[in-house]
Amino acid sequence: MDISSSQSSIADYYNLNLTARAANSDPRQSRISPEDASRNRQIDEVSEAAEKERGGGKGPFTELSDEEQRQVDQLKKRDAEVKAHERAHIAAGGPYVSGGASYEYERGPDNQNYAVGGEVSIDVSAENNPEATIRKMQIVKRAALAPKDPSGQDRSVAAQAAQTEARARIELQKERSEESKKNDEQTSTIQDVTDPATANRLGQQAIAAYQQTEITTNLLLNPNSSSSNFSVSA
Repeated sequence: MDISSSQSSIADYYNLNLTARAANSDPRQSRISPEDASRNRQIDEVSEAAEKERGGGKGPFTELSDEEQRQVDQLKKRDAEVKAHERAHIAAGGPYVSGGASYEYERGPDNQNYAVGGEVSIDVSAENNPEATIRKMQIVKRAALAPKDPSGQDRSVAAQAAQTEARARIELQKERSEESKKNDEQTSTIQDVTDPATANRLGQQAIAAYQQTEITTNLLLNPNSSSSNFSVSA
């Protein structure tokens, strides 16, 4: 129900009531005709019906009791804490926060809604490479623990991000080890080639391969020629 329009209609009822009650309820003393008295009773009935429709909530012309005011004060405090909590998540989560915060509300004795719970959705999935995943999970951890008093769910998200980050670090270390091993093998090959004995052996093998290619080519081009003029040594 639209609160503002409901309050306006109730205000009209109250104004009519006050006008009717300004005179004595006895028609003979107040000079109110029986028809007017009947109409006033109808106004009272409509006002009571409107109050029941609102569920007995406090209207703008009804003062709260001390206990109800304490409840409202507590709800206002809780509302501020919940919204500050979720804003901290959003500010720290950056691009990994999906949408805004969603809240759970409670209606107070003053007929107003107050946030008593909330949540923010954050992406905790791994990226397509270890380094990007590590950077992302560090942000996710900061976002989960950003509020002054992280909840159990907040700490659970932070722990999940920490596990994902640890796996990414292991994967990154593995990739770096394989790359380092490959570089070492390439360096070892270059060092072997620069060794005089190894260089001579590789040179002889290259010459032999070249001579063998020449023999094969000559036989293909001249099937009747002899290959005795070629020598191959390894």
